[in-house]
Amino acid sequence: MNENDIHGGMSAHATHDVADFAADLRRLRLEAGSPTLAHLQHLTGISRTVISEALSGRTLPSERTVNALVRVLGGDPPAALRKRAELARGGPAKTASVPVAREPVATVGSGDPRPGDALAVTVATFAAGCLVSVGSWAVVRALGSRRTTRYRRR
Repeated sequence: MNENDIHGGMSAHATHDVADFAADLRRLRLEAGSPTLAHLQHLTGISRTVISEALSGRTLPSERTVNALVRVLGGDPPAALRKRAELARGGPAKTASVPVAREPVATVGSGDPRPGDALAVTVATFAAGCLVSVGSWAVVRALGSRRTTRYRRR
């Protein structure tokens, strides 16, 4: 895949290895104004680590990652997915043993944590800590006022 392929055109000089595929993704990112990994994470819902791996060329990114990245970067997702599928099949590429990244598929009710779960746990822990602190303060205050009362009577 090359720059023309991501944009929808077909190039006769397209190479099909993962490093070139990643270079095309990086070029597309550059053309989109070089959004940060954090911004891409926000736009795609894909972690910065996975995005970084996709752009590095060390592994072939998943279909979901390619589709989301190319879509938000203004490229042609169907053309990019065709090239990705060709690489995954081992097609005429020079990458016969390239590892393919697989993203876990989270389903509701599967018991797997979802992205919002960490925030929910953090908020719940904070709220529990606040309740314990307020409760402890109330107990200390109540005990302290009794002792003060006893000492005043003497």
